[in-house]
Amino acid sequence: MPAQPPTIAPPARREPWHRRAGRALLTWGAPLVAVGAVVLVVFAANVRDRANAERLALRELRVRLEPGERVLHRVRAAERHWYDLYRATYGVLAATDRRVLYVGVLPELYPTPDAPRAFDVRSYPYDTLFAIAATSAPFSAAAVRLSHGGEPRRYGVRAGQRAELGALVREANRRDLVIRETLRLERHYRDSLAALPPNREYYRVHRGDALESIARRYHTTPERLRALNRLADDRIRIGQELLVRVTPHPITPCPPEICGAVSASGGEIRTPEARTPNPPPR
Repeated sequence: MPAQPPTIAPPARREPWHRRAGRALLTWGAPLVAVGAVVLVVFAANVRDRANAERLALRELRVRLEPGERVLHRVRAAERHWYDLYRATYGVLAATDRRVLYVGVLPELYPTPDAPRAFDVRSYPYDTLFAIAATSAPFSAAAVRLSHGGEPRRYGVRAGQRAELGALVREANRRDLVIRETLRLERHYRDSLAALPPNREYYRVHRGDALESIARRYHTTPERLRALNRLADDRIRIGQELLVRVTPHPITPCPPEICGAVSASGGEIRTPEARTPNPPPR
């Protein structure tokens, strides 16, 4: 029986390109769509909670004020982190007469009106470590950069409050400059007092005095009196002036008329005209 020729299978029919593209889209696109939907839901919930968060932050701000502390300017502010861009911590940024205070309400996915909320409270006192400046931030019309001796933080502000933010930054910088100048004047005053010679008290020897009795009167010892007056022994004479006490010049608080820096109407810092670089010795 003659051998049969080998059977050659017909070439496989290639799947159309549009079917292959549709299958790849379903494989890779479905997870991306699901993740995007979750992000949108969380973002919408966070934005919906903005008004309630700002109201709670304003109430918490009043609680956080110290006795006698006054709010001069405030804006509605939000903080976003690079690792959490779809959520924001909404709150209030206020400049008081003592510091800049931020009170934010930490975001929750489904917050309820009666449930307690967690707050992010940050205080920036005016002093030599304080710094504030207007800047820019993603997803915000305006922003402010704040720091107090550590890592700076950035807070976004709505577009409608750009002017109020400018007033807040100017007021905070003005008060910071006043405190810096006051601290500089107080430091100069203390250094001037420390540089003064010590106070020296003398006693004139009368008839019947002895070195030991004089030492008891001034709450010291004969050895100390001998050292102060370079005496070889306890012999003293009538009319002799003995150095009995040496005390450093007291470091007193700087009076406001010397160290009271103020801010003028134009924003410049003024100090009292009559400066006393070195208080007169006693």
